[in-house]
This record gives sequence, structure tokens and C-alpha cells, in this order.
Amino acid sequence: MKVAIIDDDTIVLEVLRGVLQDMGHEATTRSSAIGASAWILNELPDLVLVDLNMPALSGDEWLGLVTEESLLGRDGYEPVFVVFSSRSVEELEQVVRESCAVGYIRKQDGLEAFEVAFEKIVQGLAL
Repeated sequence: MKVAIIDDDTIVLEVLRGVLQDMGHEATTRSSAIGASAWILNELPDLVLVDLNMPALSGDEWLGLVTEESLLGRDGYEPVFVVFSSRSVEELEQVVRESCAVGYIRKQDGLEAFEVAFEKIVQGLAL
């Protein structure tokens, strides 16, 4: 599966890219939500991991734009969006309810928990 990661923390990007590659996935990264829609349309990932706490354009603001304007629903292409953030469970659940994201993974739970949660999401979506 091809996964795109949007996060302003370069260490997080590199670690997640490595973890996803070790899990057998292809991973591409971007350090800003600004311009991410065009990048996604160029990369055509199956799943997009989006951090929420980013400067200039936060992940939840970007997801709101994607949701409201159906920016990525063109020509039948609709990737799966998953929030990856250190915000509280309540905040993460609210973002998922109000956006096109299908779920969330908490950063503070660690890499092993990330792998388990990611696989559950993938299996649940039958990607």
C-alpha cells in the first residue's frame, strides 16, 4: 500500500517512513499541509496520515478544506485519511467526526501501538 505522511516534524517523518517500509508499505512524506492537496493528487497514495499540530495550516484545517470542497474526490480517486496526532482522544474523535478522516492514531502511544493501530485501520477498510 502507498502511504503519504504529512507532519512538520522531520524526525517523525523519517521514523514513520521506516516503520511503514518495514511493514511492507511504500511511504512518501511532506512537512507541510500547504500544497498538500496537489501533492496528494500527484502521489496518489491509498492512505494519508495527517498530523494536526502544524504551523501555517494545521492538519484539521486542511482536512476541513478537503472535506468541504471534495478536493480529492476527483475522477473517482478517494484516499483514506487517518489523523496522527498527540491531541487528546476527545479532540481526535471530534476531528474524525467533522472531517473525511476515518480514524486516528495517537503519537504518544509509541511505535508498537502505531503498527497495531495502523494494521487494524487497514484491515477494517480492506485496503
